[in-house]
Amino acid sequence: GMELADAMLESFVGEIGNMVAGNMSTRLAENGIHVEISPPTVIVGPTKLTGFVTAAKVPLHLEDIGVIHVILILDESE
Repeated sequence: GMELADAMLESFVGEIGNMVAGNMSTRLAENGIHVEISPPTVIVGPTKLTGFVTAAKVPLHLEDIGVIHVILILDESE
């Protein structure tokens, strides 16, 4: 297939984040839990995130690519 690099790779990773968050939101709604999701933020390289309640790190194993870690930041609504 097409090689993913630079902006295309970041777009791909963002879309994976959309799919994970959308699927999670749908499953929670089926169980009576309302959540709101926001557009994904793609972070490249080391960073430090603060100001959220908790987070879940979800490893996605992609065949012939490796592992992508999706971090879901969870916060309580005001």
